[in-house]
Amino acid sequence: MSEDYTGKIRFWNGTSYGFIRPDEGEQDIFFHITDFPEAHTVNVGDRVTYRVAADRKRPTRTHAVDVRLA
Repeated sequence: MSEDYTGKIRFWNGTSYGFIRPDEGEQDIFFHITDFPEAHTVNVGDRVTYRVAADRKRPTRTHAVDVRLA
């Protein structure tokens, strides 16, 4: 089971994807709206929890999954 992380939405394109700024101060992490199952609206600054997984298209990269409002 992977570890839960916390952070804030740093960027949201308004329709399908964005980036999370981790609380740990690491590099921003990509998320797609399909990995944010409870999201009705996404706003820059929202606090979230998430897990990290290998990207399906680019296995050397990671992205946020199971993203939830904190």
